[in-house]
Amino acid sequence: MALAIVSGALRNEIAAVLARSGLERFFPVIVSAEDVRAGKPDPEGYRLAVERLRRRGLPDLSTGQCLAVEDAPKGIAAARAAGIHVVALPHSFHAEALRDADLVYPSYGAVEWHALEALLA
Repeated sequence: MALAIVSGALRNEIAAVLARSGLERFFPVIVSAEDVRAGKPDPEGYRLAVERLRRRGLPDLSTGQCLAVEDAPKGIAAARAAGIHVVALPHSFHAEALRDADLVYPSYGAVEWHALEALLA
């Protein structure tokens, strides 16, 4: 599986968080605020991430094979407009505000992996 970050944050902010957490090696693709003309809910960031993943060795990757993890309505709208499935985790918003996602879980620990597989099947 290939991972990407699509964020409205600046690239140096994203890089700092990844470096502190030791996770930078897991995210070969980062789309930051500097990479897009319009932020979420515009789908440009997600479309760009998929294109960059394609160039990094997944030439046949379709948006329907992708899964976004979001915590805000604008992010959900952006991913869905790009044709990407969405799992939402309440953090910045209550679960009810995230109802447009395909699946909503109260926390990462509650994610049902079989449901994710079914969503992407």
